[in-house]
Amino acid sequence: MTRDELYHQFGPLLIEALVDILLEEITELAVKSKTMAKTKQQVMDAVDVKFKSFSKYDWMNRVD
Repeated sequence: MTRDELYHQFGPLLIEALVDILLEEITELAVKSKTMAKTKQQVMDAVDVKFKSFSKYDWMNRVD
């Protein structure tokens, strides 16, 4: 399986899992440091901004 195939197949679930894990960790750190925790939407927005800085995979430009 190529890198493109792997991410095309598992990309959405992988992203959702990573966002959930990051949010849990950020929330735990915020509680310990007595600061405001991030919302899931704030984390997803930050991920979206980061994604926009990446170049697309070849399969993302294809129309099936």
